[in-house]
Amino acid sequence: EKKSEGDKQDDPAKAAKDAATKEFDAAKAADGYDAEQKAQIQNIINVYLTRIRAAKPPDEVKALVAQCNKEVKALPTAAQKNAIKKVSVKIKSVKAGKKKMTVKWKAKKTKFDGYQIKYKVKGKKKWKTATAKKATAAKKVIKKLKKGKKYKVKVRGYKLFGVKKDVKVYGKYSKTKTSKKIK
Repeated sequence: EKKSEGDKQDDPAKAAKDAATKEFDAAKAADGYDAEQKAQIQNIINVYLTRIRAAKPPDEVKALVAQCNKEVKALPTAAQKNAIKKVSVKIKSVKAGKKKMTVKWKAKKTKFDGYQIKYKVKGKKKWKTATAKKATAAKKVIKKLKKGKKYKVKVRGYKLFGVKKDVKVYGKYSKTKTSKKIK
């Protein structure tokens, strides 16, 4: 039985799609990832499998497979996550100003891509969040604070992962420091 011209064109695309599925199965079984990360990998693969099923030329399929592999490899491994989670930041000072306070900490440029600052009125339960989005940041001025109140502050660093740098892994919080009364 002879194949028509149209069938010959579909065979390389089908072969590429089958190869992609095998590669994805290998990625799913990869060691060094915890359950949460394997779920992220599965979500990435599902998105790409949908795109691959719609793709026609084998080159397009190969490009999608390469892009998917790049995204999967950009995710942090369990060892990387655990290493980052152990690192904390030390607050140097918390200075009260006129309806603001300045929080200074020791930056860990090689460990973190940015910092998260949590603060609240002393005695209250709800924490508010501020962010310093640079690895070199070592201070943050928090404005619009209540006059005459003391604030509790804590800081932690974060590392960005993923192709789009949209996966944050946080370090440990610093010890909590309390400001003087806001002027």
